[in-house]
Amino acid sequence: MKKIFTFLLLICCMAGFSQSTTLVISQVYGAGGNSGAVLNADYVEIHNISATPQSLNGLSVQYESATPAGQWSGAAVLPNVSIPAGGYYLVQMSTPGSNGVPLPTPDFTAVIPMGGSNGIVAIINDIDTITGCPSTNVIDLVGYGTATCFEGASASPAISATLAAFRLNNGCTDTNVNGSDFSTGAPAPKNSASPAFICGGGPTPQLTVTGTINDFGSLQVGNTSASQTYNLSGTDLTGAPGNITVSAPSADFQVSNDNSTWSASVNIAYANSTLSATPVYVRFSPQSAGLKAGDVTNAGGSAATVNVAVSGTGTSSGGGTGTLVISQFYGAGGNTGALLNADYVEIHNISSVPQSLNGLSVQYESATPAGQWSGAAVLPNVSIPPGGFYLVQMSTPGAIGTALPAPDFTAVIPMGGSNGIVAIINDVDTITGCPATNVIDLVGYGSATCFEGSGAAPLVSAILAGFRIDNGCTDTDNNTPDFITATPAPRNSASPVQLCSSLPAPLLTVTGTITDFGNIDIGTNSASQSYSLSGANLTGAPGVITVTSPSVDFQVSNNNSTWGASTTIAYTSAVLAATNVWVRFTPQSAGPKAGNVTNAGGGAATVNVPVSGNGIVPSTPTITATTLTAFGNICTGTVAGPNSFTINGTNLTNANIDIAALAGFSYATSSAGPFNATLSLTQPGGTFSQQIFVQFNPTASQSYDGNIAISGAGTTAISVAASGSGNNNPPMVSTGAASAITSSSATLAGTITDNGCTAVTAYGITYSLVNGFTTGTDVASTNISSGSFTSSISSLLPSTTYYYKAYSTNNGGTAFGVQQSFTTAAPVLTATTLNSFGSLCVNIASAAQNFTITSTALTTANVVVGPLAGYTFATTENGTYSASLNITQPGGAFSQVVYVIFTPAAIQSYNGNIPVSGGGANTLNIPVSGSGYNAPADVVTGASSAITANTATLAGVLASTGCSNITSTGIDFSGISNMGIYTRVQSSNLTGADFSVNLSGLVQATKYYYRAYAINDAGIAYGVIDSFITKSIPDGLTLYNIPAAKGQVLHFTFKTNRTGHYAVKLFNASGQLVFQKGFTMQLNFMDERFVIPSSLAPGVYLFVLESVNGFREKRSILIQ
Repeated sequence: MKKIFTFLLLICCMAGFSQSTTLVISQVYGAGGNSGAVLNADYVEIHNISATPQSLNGLSVQYESATPAGQWSGAAVLPNVSIPAGGYYLVQMSTPGSNGVPLPTPDFTAVIPMGGSNGIVAIINDIDTITGCPSTNVIDLVGYGTATCFEGASASPAISATLAAFRLNNGCTDTNVNGSDFSTGAPAPKNSASPAFICGGGPTPQLTVTGTINDFGSLQVGNTSASQTYNLSGTDLTGAPGNITVSAPSADFQVSNDNSTWSASVNIAYANSTLSATPVYVRFSPQSAGLKAGDVTNAGGSAATVNVAVSGTGTSSGGGTGTLVISQFYGAGGNTGALLNADYVEIHNISSVPQSLNGLSVQYESATPAGQWSGAAVLPNVSIPPGGFYLVQMSTPGAIGTALPAPDFTAVIPMGGSNGIVAIINDVDTITGCPATNVIDLVGYGSATCFEGSGAAPLVSAILAGFRIDNGCTDTDNNTPDFITATPAPRNSASPVQLCSSLPAPLLTVTGTITDFGNIDIGTNSASQSYSLSGANLTGAPGVITVTSPSVDFQVSNNNSTWGASTTIAYTSAVLAATNVWVRFTPQSAGPKAGNVTNAGGGAATVNVPVSGNGIVPSTPTITATTLTAFGNICTGTVAGPNSFTINGTNLTNANIDIAALAGFSYATSSAGPFNATLSLTQPGGTFSQQIFVQFNPTASQSYDGNIAISGAGTTAISVAASGSGNNNPPMVSTGAASAITSSSATLAGTITDNGCTAVTAYGITYSLVNGFTTGTDVASTNISSGSFTSSISSLLPSTTYYYKAYSTNNGGTAFGVQQSFTTAAPVLTATTLNSFGSLCVNIASAAQNFTITSTALTTANVVVGPLAGYTFATTENGTYSASLNITQPGGAFSQVVYVIFTPAAIQSYNGNIPVSGGGANTLNIPVSGSGYNAPADVVTGASSAITANTATLAGVLASTGCSNITSTGIDFSGISNMGIYTRVQSSNLTGADFSVNLSGLVQATKYYYRAYAINDAGIAYGVIDSFITKSIPDGLTLYNIPAAKGQVLHFTFKTNRTGHYAVKLFNASGQLVFQKGFTMQLNFMDERFVIPSSLAPGVYLFVLESVNGFREKRSILIQ
């Protein structure tokens, strides 16, 4: 799989190994996926040669290149499984490549690419990587090819892309000598599902083939080739006497046991268990044009069937349409590394008459046609002479490569550099799909799925063109055998004609080039380079092609081991399969050296391979390197880079430059890879510069800092510092802004700017009341969009500062954004309104009104209501009222009915605002209005009654008591209508709203005016003025309240026209004067009173009223 570069060892060693009685390596294959490989992966087959199951627990399979010098390059711990007696176990040793078929299902995969030809593989009774050529803990070891570490006296034979190493006797033979125990053959890996083979159960029947059948080359259909032969022998055969049946693979081949009688099969008789070497003859007789190949089978005697590969190519005269063919094509023109700057198609007239291009077109499509082809160009109306060539340039010239010979026609249809389809069509319309009509010639190349015959022409590249063999004459209608690849050599109409005949011209073809060897010290040898030499239609078989160097400054080899001025390449038939030729530069003097390595023989034209180099006087090799940018922190399990550094060397030897392994890092010479744990750079010596690309692939969370060691090319080792850390990084998150902030809620934002090393499993906001908090309340979010998310936070305290951070979690942990903060809004108090209390008596309490305070979110601080002068408050209508309320509450939602009583203390306005505060809210003012006043009573003057000449009863009614208690009620009366002068008589009989007074001493027949009054703290109130007239007294003398009582008042009236002085006298029964009082009558009446002395004894008295004028009138009265 991987090309293994090794140093020339000066000292070789061999180790002794004990013979395994349990597990052995029974097959080895190391070229999986390489060019020409029959399988796409390397493998090691393990066989249990014991009679009991064997466990792989604690064992490892390990690999090293052919010359071990330190720790082996690869080790894989085998699983804890057992292999049954005689069972097999298949270990796939590399990642599948692009060439070859897959392995049978491997039992275990260890990614340890092996050398395709040489190397060492071992089963170790330990899991630690071994070093050098081990002598302990080795269960089995196989060194193959040029390996210097092996069991016994020699290594197993070299293997290749088509050959694996096989332990003899179905994997049972183990003499502890690799060279004796192994042979090579076509790879045939067995896994745990394969039939067991118990070792030591008696001899196994075996057939053996000695010799091979070379390719029969190209042979015209209907002809028969000369025969070739191989020897067949057998041991331990069963069923003697019996026959071994030899069968040809198809009607194109025949077999014989006497080189005389030919058929599809033949029997080889054996008389006992041993068949001595017996020749078997094979010949080629193609029945149709094209490549023919298969296996001659040798079966019988209970032995495993042995196959002998045979091949040959059937040809027809001219082939195809017999007129025009595509004889060369090249699709990488102008690409990186291209030899020519444009794509081309070369057309060849293989007929014996001129051929016109009128009405024809050249068309191109990619490797997998699905619809209309991508390009078509109508060819001009010209003719190609017999054997002539016609060059069509297919693309605009690029910047890389030399120009084509003058093209005969240009069609701007760029072609695929490696894969594609090109055709000459007998029409001018663009074709579709894989066409079956109007096709004069068609070539599918590389991975094309549309082609002539059984397969496509070989893959082409920047340095390889497709060539129709026999100078463009062979056309078997089968692209695979009709074409080979070689260095582009386009021919145009000016090129010499090549007339085609039934005997195609011999042709040698070189694939690959030898790059300039650069500066090489005089007297030293450069590293070798190689090219591939192949031939067709060669004459003189068997023969040799002679390869000759241009001077003593260059040497050639046919095995990369034996060197000289010339070498030979043998061929046994008309066809020489691709064979490597190696060249090295051995300057004998200073200065540039150049020339051509010639390849001549087989009747073909000599083919030259240019070589060049510069001999220099030896000087001290020096190597330097630029710095490697640090990789920083990288997620484990991911690949970073590539970053790069450049190696620069001067005066170098041509030894490889080695870049040593450094854990966590891998290297390549291209940014596209492939990347490997080590590199061994071939270089020509002298001045050298190479950019090295480095990938970092951490597998653990740790520092991988170290130095990449660089050595070789004769220099002192240097190192390049490499820096990187493996991390299981958490996400990166930033804290966003707060929005939609209320007294109890907010929306908080965050953004995940980097998911970190693993998928994000949770994200959201964490918050706290503590500045700089480490543990808060997490609120998860699920609404991420383009990395941004929000979390809604609720049940917050108002007027409070909160601190918050965005967070995000993955398998690497939880990351937090930078802390930010916000402050919730102050709580809002609201309240219903109060009706006006209106005007109210001073010191009189109103009926209670109420309002309701509410809030959605308060702090726990008390809610305070009031004070406001004139008003008192309570939380229940009948509760205790006070000048203010201090209401405790738990915070959060709040609602409270407040009852209000208005009690004015003065005559004034009490309009104002009841303050409501607390709970963290701003103060709320509740408007209220009312006024105090001190109203007097409202009194109504009542009727007069019981009117006499000098008495009357006057009434009053209290319509309202006013704003305070009544302190006095009564009647004012006067003889003056406007009551300017009046007499006030207080009532003492207030009952409910009614009161009255009795007046006496009034003047008879006189009009009096009166009014009721009432007094409270606000003052005196009056009713309207009313009037009455006293009655007239009777004429003459009238005594009242008779009988009279001593000590009491005696009332008398006297009406007469005589004025003057009068006297009242009382005489007892004895005629004695006991009382006398004088009166003056100024008007025409007298209305008087006097008190009867209490000293008078009860009895009848004589009342006498007399005047000085002689008037006298008497009355008898009883005094009690």
